[in-house]
Amino acid sequence: MKRSSRALGYCPQCQKLLYTDRKTAKKVARQHHEDHKSVYPCPINPILFHVGGVPDEVISGALTRGEYFHAG
Repeated sequence: MKRSSRALGYCPQCQKLLYTDRKTAKKVARQHHEDHKSVYPCPINPILFHVGGVPDEVISGALTRGEYFHAG
């Protein structure tokens, strides 16, 4: 796993790196522009942020991010 020096630590529940603010996480996500990465708050500790992949349904335009993440 490639670790970023900008990460605060690792979230064992989400199995993702943690970032202290959205701005820092967004800088990391931009480094992965070909992978369609996005920033979102950690569901366990919402004052921290994760970087994760954007679902194919959102990339293709079939669903908005809101529809995908809030469906269910």
